[in-house]
Amino acid sequence: MVLSGKVAVVAAAALVGAANGFYLPGVAPKEYAEGDEVLLKVNKMTSSRTQLPYDYYDLPFCEPEGGVQDMAENLGEILTGNVIQNSPFKIRMYEEVQCDILCVKKYTDKEAQMFVEKIDEQYLINMIMDNLPAAYKTISEDHTQELAYYSHGFPLGGTVVNDAGVQMSKFLNNHVTVTVRYHIPDFEKKDVSETVSFSNLPGRIVGLFVEPYSVKHRVDKATNKVLTCPVETDAPELVKYGMPIDKGTEVTWTYSVVWEPSPIKW
Repeated sequence: MVLSGKVAVVAAAALVGAANGFYLPGVAPKEYAEGDEVLLKVNKMTSSRTQLPYDYYDLPFCEPEGGVQDMAENLGEILTGNVIQNSPFKIRMYEEVQCDILCVKKYTDKEAQMFVEKIDEQYLINMIMDNLPAAYKTISEDHTQELAYYSHGFPLGGTVVNDAGVQMSKFLNNHVTVTVRYHIPDFEKKDVSETVSFSNLPGRIVGLFVEPYSVKHRVDKATNKVLTCPVETDAPELVKYGMPIDKGTEVTWTYSVVWEPSPIKW
């Protein structure tokens, strides 16, 4: 379906600080060597509209191999009511990923409506890596420019409306680009020649940012390669509200991973 005229994307986000490095008493920084597994976990979905959290897997998302497991790392996470669980994302230190497939799901009308309900209630998806919550850069109220503030969590999806303010369709954010910021401590560099690249030395995770996309993917069946990996220059109707979820449909869930060095020590 081709939408004429200007469209706006309606999505909610709560304001919090960016997910950069921080200190927790009693928690020591951890260095990851090149190729080490770095776990990306999921937390409860939250909404400022309903104030009622839901477990991530209350919706029919892709599940990890071996099943869903609780993965709280300390007593504080349990006492604060967090429900932290494993995810199917496969991330290794310094290894970039471009549009890997998490799974392909065929949703019934009933399952699609489960997503629509949570989109209408403006639920956010929350993720954690090495005790850092994922941050999402929030767009301005008039949807014309990005502002320098972040939300804790990113929208599950949103609503496309036309110039008259009429709701046209719901869309689902089925792709995320995960940007991980890392810092290599000075003590890791001291015994290394200046002529050698520091990029593969053990580093600490100091920032986690997620950018969601909504893409009706096309996949090469022969190679299982995604042909529609989103980039910032793509038209919004293709990558920002391209995956409708108003009724039963097939959804290809994907993710990308980008690594960025940071001066933040921890």
